[in-house]
Amino acid sequence: MQPSLALPSQPTRRSTRPINRSLLASASFTATLPLDEWETQLFGEEWMSATLTDIAHNVPATPTSTTTPHPSDTLSSADRDPPNRNSAMRSQFREHWIKAEEAELHALTDSSTYSYAFAPAGANVIGSKWVYKIKLNADGSVERFKARLVAQGYTQRFGFDYAETHSPVMRSATFRWLLALTALNSWNTRMLDISSAYLYGELDDPVYMKQPLGHDDGSGRVFKLKKGLYGLKQAGRIWYIKLVTYLKSRGYLQSTADPCVLYKTSGSGKRVYLAIYVDDICFFGNQRMIDAAFNDIKSEFKVRDLGQITYTIGIQVEHMPSGIFIHQSKYIKEILERFSKHFTPYPISVPLPTSFKSEPSVETSELMPDPKLYLEAISCLNYAAINTRPDLSTAVSHLSVFSSNPSKEHWDYLMRTYRYLNDTKDHGISYSRSGNMSPHGFADAAYNVHTGAKSQLGYLVLLADGAISWKSSTEAEYMSISELGREIQSFINLYTALSIPVKVPLTLFKDNMSTIHQCNNDVFSHRSKHINVRYHYIRELVNTKQVTVTYIKTADQPADLLTKPLGREAFNKHRSKFGMCSWTTVKILDSQ
Repeated sequence: MQPSLALPSQPTRRSTRPINRSLLASASFTATLPLDEWETQLFGEEWMSATLTDIAHNVPATPTSTTTPHPSDTLSSADRDPPNRNSAMRSQFREHWIKAEEAELHALTDSSTYSYAFAPAGANVIGSKWVYKIKLNADGSVERFKARLVAQGYTQRFGFDYAETHSPVMRSATFRWLLALTALNSWNTRMLDISSAYLYGELDDPVYMKQPLGHDDGSGRVFKLKKGLYGLKQAGRIWYIKLVTYLKSRGYLQSTADPCVLYKTSGSGKRVYLAIYVDDICFFGNQRMIDAAFNDIKSEFKVRDLGQITYTIGIQVEHMPSGIFIHQSKYIKEILERFSKHFTPYPISVPLPTSFKSEPSVETSELMPDPKLYLEAISCLNYAAINTRPDLSTAVSHLSVFSSNPSKEHWDYLMRTYRYLNDTKDHGISYSRSGNMSPHGFADAAYNVHTGAKSQLGYLVLLADGAISWKSSTEAEYMSISELGREIQSFINLYTALSIPVKVPLTLFKDNMSTIHQCNNDVFSHRSKHINVRYHYIRELVNTKQVTVTYIKTADQPADLLTKPLGREAFNKHRSKFGMCSWTTVKILDSQ
């Protein structure tokens, strides 16, 4: 056993580039994450290293180096995360990096990822790169050395080396919907991670890649890739096809409403639902069916059992007797630390004041010298707003308007939002076991909140007394109810595709009688003749009795929170209707 290596106290390094799931699959959202988490999502949870398990034989790779750094050794930044192979070979851990590389190549060979070949004339031979990472324990000591061979897919040619690259991922709204159903129906959950998932996908046409740096045998041969490799443009797609094809062969049915949700029914009527997000698979339903589904996947792929769902796609999931609570406290604390020097952390009750005006910078405005910092800060907020923090949606929507040319005044408003976030860092959404059994929605719009008399719409969908979907965007009243109608229809499609009973019509609430009249009647007047026909889809939903549109008082309209800045009393009132509260409060109430 290798002794732990003590690390000096160093500032936490974070990535400033957003997650680009298009490198792996089609992105469902973009966010800025800590460097460790970004690399985990990009390259997979388990990089092959001197202490990683061989993917083919399930045998730990044995290091042969007798040189073990002393615990008192300290690491420079280059030693800790070598940017390239030259730096790795010059570091004090050279032998460890070499063994990690050998373990990676051994795993690729055993899984038949490549073979040696001479490249045909005219073939596009792409390059490769070693990516190094030292995995740390919670106490800061070294856990293992990791090396990943990554293809330089940016040199691939469309039509020659690849064709299609699209690979779907589960919508975050679908995930919240499944969690709400879990709370209502007392379902069990489980989660697994596919180790080195992309290495399972089989290429339709071979890709030729240069032998990796430091391991070229000098024969002039190249790697002829037969399976996916991290970095290839089509890697995400072929992995998704491999996984779904296998699941279908085992009797699982794919949802037509969300291609990343599959289900299976036993002879006794018990169900299990599978939700796929790249290499993470979440299970919901009957425990025996979940265990059977887990074993089905384990028999074909090397997996890590993560137990009950507690953390996935950046969302922390808490299971309680009264239901389920989701939040992003871990992520929020990290971004607060990242921008802590830019704001004073005293309490504030709302993200933006009611006096806020959505106006662009003018000639007299003092512009930010580096807009990049503004973009990073707004991107971090957006990641929270679209997952578990709808109370941030209005601030993010309004402040994003200035991303291309922010002034210092806009920056001050953005930092004000961070002050609010600092005071509510443990807030999230609660799904109650005794909450509403069928989804219902709310839609609203605020007129002339943006320059140019542009309106702001907002809609909200509730299930189990918690928000499962929401949106804040620049549209008007009638458009807001139409957008809500389409979102509600997507959930009706999920219920239907997965054979889950739901009582229709579902109720939509609107605080504008004129809009309700337009929804319920085929009226075309001088005030509505200009509206694009796609927005009249809501009338079809009403006529087919999929939904019914009902009046609600403006003072009771929770979607108002998504349209404009509100005062403290109205903000807190509407926020609570989203099912939002603090995790501390939930724990206290649940223990009583």
